[in-house]
Amino acid sequence: MKHRLHRALLLSLFTLHTSLFLPAKPGEQFPPLTPQETSAIFAAAPEDARAKPQRPRKLLVFYRTEGFVHKSIPNANHALKLMGELTGAYTVTLSDDMAQFEPAALAAYDAVVFNNTSRLKFENPVHRRALLDFVRNGKGMIGIHAGSDNFPTWTEGQALMGGVFHSHPWVARDTVAVKNDDPGHILNTAFEKRGFWITEEIYQHVGPYSREKQRVLLSLDMSREENKRPANKIVRDDNDFGISWLKTEGKGRVFYTSLGHNKNIFEVPQILQHLLDGIQYALGDLEADAVPSAKLKTQPKPALAPDIKIPLQTLTVLPSLKSLAAYEVGDPLGPQLTYEKFIRTQNAEQRAAIETELTELIAAPQTTTDAKRVFLNWLGWIGTEKSIPTLTAVAKNPDLAHAAISALATINAPNADDTLLVIARDGFISEPLPASTRIEALNAIGQRRDEKQKGLFTQSLGALAKDKDPAVAEAAREVLARIAPSATLVGQGELLPMDENNALLYSADSFVPKDVARFLKHAADNPRISAAVACRMVTSGDVKVLEALERRLDDIPTGIQVRMMNALAANPVPIAAFPLINRLLASKNTEVRIAAIAAAGSCAYISSIEKLVALLSSEDKDIAAAAFTALTQIPDENGHVNLTIYEEWKGIAETNPLSKKRLSKLLLILAQRQEYGMFRFALADTASDDNDLRAAAFEAVALLVREGDFPQILELAANIKRPADRREWTKALYTSAAIHPVSAEAVSLIEKQLNAAKPADRPSLIAALTMIDAPEAKSVLHAMLTSPDIDARKETIRALSSARGETAYELLLERITAAPSESERLLAQRGAIDTVDHLAIPANDKVKAYRKLWKTAQTQEARDAIIAAVKNLGNSSAKRFLKEISQAEK
Repeated sequence: MKHRLHRALLLSLFTLHTSLFLPAKPGEQFPPLTPQETSAIFAAAPEDARAKPQRPRKLLVFYRTEGFVHKSIPNANHALKLMGELTGAYTVTLSDDMAQFEPAALAAYDAVVFNNTSRLKFENPVHRRALLDFVRNGKGMIGIHAGSDNFPTWTEGQALMGGVFHSHPWVARDTVAVKNDDPGHILNTAFEKRGFWITEEIYQHVGPYSREKQRVLLSLDMSREENKRPANKIVRDDNDFGISWLKTEGKGRVFYTSLGHNKNIFEVPQILQHLLDGIQYALGDLEADAVPSAKLKTQPKPALAPDIKIPLQTLTVLPSLKSLAAYEVGDPLGPQLTYEKFIRTQNAEQRAAIETELTELIAAPQTTTDAKRVFLNWLGWIGTEKSIPTLTAVAKNPDLAHAAISALATINAPNADDTLLVIARDGFISEPLPASTRIEALNAIGQRRDEKQKGLFTQSLGALAKDKDPAVAEAAREVLARIAPSATLVGQGELLPMDENNALLYSADSFVPKDVARFLKHAADNPRISAAVACRMVTSGDVKVLEALERRLDDIPTGIQVRMMNALAANPVPIAAFPLINRLLASKNTEVRIAAIAAAGSCAYISSIEKLVALLSSEDKDIAAAAFTALTQIPDENGHVNLTIYEEWKGIAETNPLSKKRLSKLLLILAQRQEYGMFRFALADTASDDNDLRAAAFEAVALLVREGDFPQILELAANIKRPADRREWTKALYTSAAIHPVSAEAVSLIEKQLNAAKPADRPSLIAALTMIDAPEAKSVLHAMLTSPDIDARKETIRALSSARGETAYELLLERITAAPSESERLLAQRGAIDTVDHLAIPANDKVKAYRKLWKTAQTQEARDAIIAAVKNLGNSSAKRFLKEISQAEK
């Protein structure tokens, strides 16, 4: 938290630091980073270190070059120093002086970073020995990009880094697919067990680089066409192009990443986190497995880059405000969220510049209405008095009035109150405002509650309280009560009786029993305000006030009773409120009873649980359903709620086993509450002859299934009697297959089951194979898709279509072109189109998938299905695609 509080200050300090020139070699000067570069690095930098330093750490960041000078050196220096300051993981010394490698000087540090230090000869034998001893005796070394392009005549130094730069067949403008070789490794946590695309120059290493000697974390995915290069550019014969790795050297630790040629590499959150984790490993604070890749007993399954080619930089690049001015609802929100995060990192001076640009864009006719609403929202929290003229003008626009008034309600500008009062008075004589806009302005005045303006507002609002529009007059009275309740109680002007409840609502910090009578006196005059007062009273926890409410319960309108119960359901329920709840559980008004049931579901009192269980048998389906929902949601901090519900279930099972409906409901309630002890009972009840109990049992099994339950789930196929049973069994099958601890065993069990399965069970079993993330599963599916039996192939395609997962989509996509018969290809196309609609991927990625499917669409039916699916997406990329289709058809 301490580091977060100082982020804005640090940003301004680092912006100042980077205005200095940093030499890389004699005569070489770097231009200062731009404010946008420093801001982008700042926005991407981690706020917390993954490991707490064992002691204060000192990091030498060495950036001297004796060969090619990388322009990204100052960006990396800035990022490294900033991450240390933000997280407290280390402090940085920046240097290009070889004297740092004198033994006494080097001893002051815990690790050294070679930041793009190209062609360092390291000819001084004292320096060579000092660096070797430094690492081998327990300290750390980190290499960034050209950090591996050093020590041309010093083989021990080359071995220390783990590889020597040979060439870069992949140049800076190339977007390459990166394979996450070790998704579960702690230094790869930033990539969330995924591969990725990145625009970057990638090195080809030779010399000591070998998976026999180091743990490779990231490498090029050479199965991708985009990564392949002519044979005359490749010198490695193993096609292994490591990008990041770690290794040990004696008692010390080494981390290297070849990422760092392009400046914007240091504006990518995942890369900076990966780099920080590697540094912490080298420092000795973050424990990480450094067993060389080739010596692992079990090889990790690599994670490949997604099919859709979007580099990490694109996902984190800071958009310009002008580009955001074209935003329309349905467009991706990523650019907006990125810019909003950027705004929050800016200091007052930088925000002032953004404010100016925002007001200009809001006034610009080419800015879309949707974009103006976003910009107005931002002005609400960064704007000053400079924005008031713009907000005043925009408030006249019916499409933007709400956003403008919302901004005026929160903006840090005293004269915003005057503008809101002008709007409330309908001061734009030439352009009368609708009552809704005026009321919104009044509510904004109440929200601001400016104490300095209280005297002026009391007088002005008193006049508005007599406005000819009744709704405006009522809103004015409510706001007057909010900002000057004492004046209301005395009787400013000709105020209505309801104002007493207004004053009760806004002025009372606590209530006394006599306030109940005051509230009821005017309850019918303004139900909305009266209900708000009642809600405050019922959640107050004051025993005497609650007792007074219970005594007068019959005098409280049913609508307000509902609101009171809703308030209790949404807040911690005071024990003194239970008598109220208990009485309303027996109300003759269904809406009140349902609200009371919800309130009872918010408190873990045994008596309330027993009443709710009894209501499960109500003939009124709405009451029974409300009781069911309440029982699933009762909080249970010490386990006694589940125990109480279990005792109710057990009592019925032992004394009244024929009451299947209540047994079914209680079984499902306990399953939804994740009471795993009911799993064995649910398994047994799947064999019941009672349809309700059997259906509930299958549903409970699907809710409770855990790792290792897969064999038992397979056996339940024999108990299926109705479609509802099969639906829930399939859910349980998919989940248990996906989490089974031994993937190969799960595949083998499904294969065995398929040999004897009923025809109706086979689609679920086949689809379950797509849930297993293992090569054995894909191998079985591929064999089924290439079976000599066309009926078997079609059955598999239909099953894949019902699975609606990413693996199923990939296989269907392949079948569209590879299947031997036209009927199979058409079947696969229909399945793939439907699957894309159900994939949990961004809308833009869906459009790209539909574009791919459009190219293979063989029938008008398929094309129509794609068009309908794209129309449902409704975002800008979908609209562009539809426009392209329309133009092509013309």
